[in-house]
Amino acid sequence: MSAEQTKTTNTEKDEIAAAAEAGIDIDMLEANLARSPIERIKRHQIAFNTAEKLRKAISKQPTKNP
Repeated sequence: MSAEQTKTTNTEKDEIAAAAEAGIDIDMLEANLARSPIERIKRHQIAFNTAEKLRKAISKQPTKNP
């Protein structure tokens, strides 16, 4: 990659700032992109499995009567 390609333009900086203002965690995004695709898939699967366990646990709870 050339030095020209690695430079961040002012427009890109503005877009990154706008994304951060919208609530996107730029540091987490950059850290995730630094991982290999396989590592990202593994981490996604762990998060998905955790979400499924929580969903099942919530569905097993008795409903409250108002």
